[in-house]
Amino acid sequence: MVKTPIIIVPGCYGSKINVIHPENGQKIRAWFCQKFHPKIMQGEAAINYLWGYYDQDTFKSYIEEYAKVEVETGKFGFDGCDRFYESSVLEFLNGYFLAYMAPLVNYLRKELGYTLGTDLFCFTYDWRQSAFNEEIQSSFTKYLQAVKEQTGQSVILITHSAGLVYIKGLMRLVPNWNDYFHKIISINSAIDGAGALSAAVAIAGYNLAMPIAHIAMKFSCVSSQIAQNCQPVNEFIKQTSFCTSVFVRKLVNQKRITPLLYATGSKYQQKYQQFDQKSYKLKMKALPNAAEMLLNLVLKDKAVVNRAGCIKLLSQCARRECLGQDLIRDFEVAGKMKSCEQMLVPEYQSEDALPNQAELNSGAWTWEEFAPCNRNYQHADCELLKLQKLKDETVIEWIDPKHKEKIVHGFEAICFSQDGEDLYKIAQARTVYQEVTHPVTSLQCKVLDTAPNFAGAERTPHNSDEPTATQEQATPKPVDRDHKPWLNKSRTRQENLELYKGAYTTHTFDTKFFGTSASQYRKYMAFTGQKMHEPTREFKHVSIVSCGQKTPVHAVFEKPVADYQELLIQQPTYVFADGDGLVPLYSLLTPSFDKKHRGGVYVVPGVGHFPAVQDDRVFKIVKGAILE
Repeated sequence: MVKTPIIIVPGCYGSKINVIHPENGQKIRAWFCQKFHPKIMQGEAAINYLWGYYDQDTFKSYIEEYAKVEVETGKFGFDGCDRFYESSVLEFLNGYFLAYMAPLVNYLRKELGYTLGTDLFCFTYDWRQSAFNEEIQSSFTKYLQAVKEQTGQSVILITHSAGLVYIKGLMRLVPNWNDYFHKIISINSAIDGAGALSAAVAIAGYNLAMPIAHIAMKFSCVSSQIAQNCQPVNEFIKQTSFCTSVFVRKLVNQKRITPLLYATGSKYQQKYQQFDQKSYKLKMKALPNAAEMLLNLVLKDKAVVNRAGCIKLLSQCARRECLGQDLIRDFEVAGKMKSCEQMLVPEYQSEDALPNQAELNSGAWTWEEFAPCNRNYQHADCELLKLQKLKDETVIEWIDPKHKEKIVHGFEAICFSQDGEDLYKIAQARTVYQEVTHPVTSLQCKVLDTAPNFAGAERTPHNSDEPTATQEQATPKPVDRDHKPWLNKSRTRQENLELYKGAYTTHTFDTKFFGTSASQYRKYMAFTGQKMHEPTREFKHVSIVSCGQKTPVHAVFEKPVADYQELLIQQPTYVFADGDGLVPLYSLLTPSFDKKHRGGVYVVPGVGHFPAVQDDRVFKIVKGAILE
């Protein structure tokens, strides 16, 4: 029996990336590092070689000035996405432990008789790059063409996470995409953004320490185009759609000294001030580490703020033979080199630059809200659901009572919908319900009440039919209030990009190496507004999503700040809702294609974002979608 060929498209972080030594051609695995151990650090390979810098036109990793970076494509792409940890024992057993696409490929081979290189292929790519990156999309198109020439058939694409973003990118750029594939089966693809983790990543995301939790993911996000790829989009989304936000508590009429991101670097600045403008030259090696690459850039730019402190900080992580005697002497570099993991970590615990309680009591603050797009927020008094207080408990009254249990308790069994509309509404309602019932653990603080009925950061619009308030009544007064800013009805927002730009000051170390490119941000948001080319023949999208995991929806910066730069040493708290642990359920269930192209939506409870591609229940759904 002739099988429909399949191409697997992994998601972000799912493709292995190598660095090629310029002298001997040796391949060094940068992601995932072969020395990776889940309970310690991944090692410095990813730190040294993977993150990019924000050029206006291209994204390159710093190492590309010294060496070549390429994606692993061996064994028809399978070697590039089989597992996160490489082990001959695990490969022999083909178990689920630290695997990625290996269990799915193994299932397709054993259950349906697929053969790698004959009718089963994997497309790996540099997931750090934008969905409209010409090199990626050109490679993707050529890969599709080659598979069709070999098999003589249109293929089925099976993708995970942001792999769908790249597929939809191709559908915008290649008019005849339908010649190459006729069905997409997506698993946990973020249609409407990755929630708070993507919205706040440019502020809270980077951290050069690499424990394999989402610290590693956030570090990668902020330093590459993937931060933009995970933003919400307007495609197929009504203006009343749910929208994730970043909430910042801003001090009113209070000026403070802007803190520097790296507290350890700032304390070195004064001591080594006399060397701030002195010229130094490094003896760069063929494969410098992260600190050496950063140090080389700082030494070339005498306008960097706190330059001496940065030089001292970075020189401790550089090899002595790279530094030279002048730099070692002037900055008193110790004999034992420290690792980047030890030194280049923001000191979130440092509270020296933040207001203390006495300062808060003498001042006032107001909530500010930032969001990627200015949609009409699905707040508690919308027609989607009705909320009321009953014996001090919030209860929900759904328009259709049959959905009440799913909203309050979540999905307890696999649910199916042909077009997903019902499930999408339930997911939005469930998110709102969890917002309303989300506990607030912060202490009450003094806020600036700007209206008789406090509605957030801005005064409630004046109604001319109401009597005008006296001057005394209209004067804002600080009052003590509990705060759940995500429930404010006034939903006045600024664009996320404004927050990102405000957090980074020109010529600072932070901006130079970790800032967000406004140009790239605008390019991506404009790209998502482009229509996809219509299919010329039969096309279906089958969506499989998982839920039952606490997932960050909003990011809330609790400590009041006078300057947005202060946010760089503050970790946000999160408002959680249902999802797969990384992507909120409402985003997973957002319609991605017109109704006529939807081939079914499945909700699988009790499994996370990455484990979903190793779940037996998901495999059975994939099998049915392939054979349909």
